[in-house]
Amino acid sequence: MRNDVRKIRKYTYVSVIIFAVGIFALSFPFVTASANSAPKHWYGSEALGTVITGDTADCPLEVKHETLTFDIGDLPKSHYNSADEFSDYDGRVTAEYTFYNPEPYDVSATLMFPFGKMPTYSYHEYDEKINDAELAEKYDVKINGAVAAKRLRHSYSEYKYVYGREFDTRAELNTMSDERIADDFYKPDAPVTVFRYRVRDLVHDNKGMPRAVTVINADKNVTRIMTEDNCNIRNVTDLTIEKYIENDDVIAVKVIGEPLETTPKWTIYENNSYRETQSGRLELIATETTTYGELVMSYYDSEQATSETDFYNAALSHIRKYDNIYAGSCKDIFVDLYRHMMRWYEYELNVPANSTVINSVTAPIYPDIDDAGKDTVYGYKYLLSPARFWHSFGKLDIIINTDLFIANDGDGFTLEQGDETVNRYTASLDGLPDEELVFYTCADGSVKYPRNTTAGIWTAIAVISFILIAFSIAAIATPIIVVCVYLAQKKKAKK
Repeated sequence: MRNDVRKIRKYTYVSVIIFAVGIFALSFPFVTASANSAPKHWYGSEALGTVITGDTADCPLEVKHETLTFDIGDLPKSHYNSADEFSDYDGRVTAEYTFYNPEPYDVSATLMFPFGKMPTYSYHEYDEKINDAELAEKYDVKINGAVAAKRLRHSYSEYKYVYGREFDTRAELNTMSDERIADDFYKPDAPVTVFRYRVRDLVHDNKGMPRAVTVINADKNVTRIMTEDNCNIRNVTDLTIEKYIENDDVIAVKVIGEPLETTPKWTIYENNSYRETQSGRLELIATETTTYGELVMSYYDSEQATSETDFYNAALSHIRKYDNIYAGSCKDIFVDLYRHMMRWYEYELNVPANSTVINSVTAPIYPDIDDAGKDTVYGYKYLLSPARFWHSFGKLDIIINTDLFIANDGDGFTLEQGDETVNRYTASLDGLPDEELVFYTCADGSVKYPRNTTAGIWTAIAVISFILIAFSIAAIATPIIVVCVYLAQKKKAKK
């Protein structure tokens, strides 16, 4: 009897352990779904459409025909090791417009062709930036077959990286000017005071990551604060700045507008719970005075193709974004301003009275890269909406030359006979569609995009979960069955 009880206990203990393991395993697909994940999607940048500056209501030019030709035999990589390597990429699009002037007088217009920001997979190192001017030299603007002069312009743009934001042609153009854009607060001569602190005598005692905190009382109407990158900002009644620190770190607090009544004072805490203070100090090593205009231009890189005026106006658009914060910005937002630059070609077009002019613009095109599936998919988007600003728009022909296959589900493209290495897809539209032009390419001709991966993932989870649930139920039932068998055998033995 005692041995039987021991056996029952043994089976029970083993079953409980199996049950616990089963429950843990049951949660495993959900717990580790994103563990150790790697980037599988990189954002590209769109080439857009030619638009006219000024009041479009007064422009009589008509687009009788547009041909878009995509030459995408060259595919980008998800990572580049140098600026030169990235510059060798040569995927391109050419937009050829047939402009007609129905009026009895000549029409001269300044045209803008925005061709996107740098993609996320471009080479970004502050000591080796990609020069837009060198890239722009690879591509031409032509008028009636002759190369025309073009000017490279830049503007700050949130398009593409802000969820749900559509490209607003007029709003984008309004961030640009041949002169510095005026602002009621951020004026070029607005005073700026910069306090620089160095972290001294900080002792790490393995209790956490030390934080430096200062509370600043500032009226946003007359004073704005800009601090170092990688800081957090908390605002309830006063402006609270907090930052993880190490010995010899230098922290700069930039006060734009009216000076503070007192110099910022810092407290050092053991960690971000802010309960216990810690030894160490922030020594004020410099107090500098400058102006807002000088502060902005201190970030300007003269080796880049961006003009000083475009840079200043882009910085203004960028810092205005932070005006909803209590007293200004939380970081040195101008450090990575070049990453937010929309690039444009600006050129002049003259169309004589009752005449037609052929204008073509070639620009680089950087696709989104989706590497989440078995086969890499490249997504291209060309914004047709800027063309709605023309007086009228006629026929649109689209040509895609690629050694890959169109992966759109119900793509609407016709595959023409190409040579041994290039597929030629075409589509023709009478007028502009309501949507932008979007297409995907893939080396596997059977792939359709967007991929329907969600159903497959949940099917796999459901199958695994069913197996684990069955395993766990069996684990629970084992000791019950053992006990029942034991009692039945004992009852039979007594008889």
